Amino acid sequence: MKVYIAISKIVSSNTIGLLQETGFEVDYNKNGNELPPEQLSNLIKDADGVLAGTEYYTSEVLSKCSKLKCISRIGESSKNIDLDYSKKNGIVIATVSPDIRAKYVAEMTVAALFSLYYDITSKHKLKTKSIRNSTILIIGYNQLSLRIIDLLECFNVNVKIFDKGKDVPFKYYCSIRKEIVRSEAIIITSKIKDVLHDVNVFDDVKKGIIILDVPGNSQISENISKIMARGALSTYWTTSENESLTAASGNGMLTPYSNFQSTQFLEEFEEIAVTNLISILKSD
Repeated sequence: MKVYIAISKIVSSNTIGLLQETGFEVDYNKNGNELPPEQLSNLIKDADGVLAGTEYYTSEVLSKCSKLKCISRIGESSKNIDLDYSKKNGIVIATVSPDIRAKYVAEMTVAALFSLYYDITSKHKLKTKSIRNSTILIIGYNQLSLRIIDLLECFNVNVKIFDKGKDVPFKYYCSIRKEIVRSEAIIITSKIKDVLHDVNVFDDVKKGIIILDVPGNSQISENISKIMARGALSTYWTTSENESLTAASGNGMLTPYSNFQSTQFLEEFEEIAVTNLISILKSD
């Protein structure tokens, strides 16, 4: 059986070896660039399986691949693949669980929280108050928020979660209006429009608040500006989408949520995709 590795750059040193050891004939993208549809269809036309990146698998591309049984994406989304055509023609599509990204983003978020809470990077005197027993509000109930809670557990942090669309466990459930006025830090783990009824609740945060906006919510830009105007904001930590706000706050950091590029993260993503591909092809 033949496998084609279509990604522009192989990150893990184990990828080709693992496929070959399993008995597959392996070919790969030697151009170092994303393959255009015409070139892609020519390169994968004899493949049984493809290790895919962000290239486009249209019906035109797939129609030329009569032997293709599986496309295993090194990523969480299958939006670049014609799913209707794949389903009709028995091509299995595999993706990597978002939980993998959540693990790395949670570590980065908690590291930033500690750095900002204790003002570690500043020349000023460190805060005398410990993060232990502090109150932290998480807006958004998902795998990322649960990972963050796991990392904070040993510090006896009082964590509350609000999400308008989810059944939050009772131990974390809170009234957003009551909790937002007493929390020392707020961590946003979802798009605000999906989890919050009214963004104006941010106007009531306490002085010295630290806000970590992991996905980067442009909808709250005006609210963050108001908090800054009354001198209540300690730090707003977000993605480059709101970079102007982090600069204006005088103490900004950027989260790599959308494009997390650590080698360890990319290697794990790639190795899971390889394992998925092998499992599906061997079970055929």
